[in-house]
Amino acid sequence: MKRNVSTLGSPTRREIAEARLGSQLASCLSEHTASLPHDICERLRVARDSAVAQAVATAQVRAAPAGQPNGSATLALLGGAWWWRAASVLPAVVLALGMLLVDDIIDQQQVQAAADIDATLLADDLPPQAFVDPGFREFLKSPQP
Repeated sequence: MKRNVSTLGSPTRREIAEARLGSQLASCLSEHTASLPHDICERLRVARDSAVAQAVATAQVRAAPAGQPNGSATLALLGGAWWWRAASVLPAVVLALGMLLVDDIIDQQQVQAAADIDATLLADDLPPQAFVDPGFREFLKSPQP
């Protein structure tokens, strides 16, 4: 979450509402802990300690000075950012190359079919009326015995 310079010292309305909701939930949960078994209370205590440690670590990362690199800045310095960009563009490049390849193959098949018809025309002794016949191409495409 990015903050501008004017709000670095003061919490936002959202943060105040989150803190208020968190304290209300904590008080509701604390009221009923006396009736829970000891092992469940211990598991809840460990989970609470873990959550507090994670929140402190997150707050330290947010409060890090601009000149001091945090985890994401270190990842960017190591080249993580360009790798993800290249990996996200790679499927589009492969798709475009595949479409060009399919287009080239179709063009080659059409040229080959036209060349076969021309070769058949030039190799046979046909009367001139055969060239005007509308079914002549279909005759050439049909398999010869």
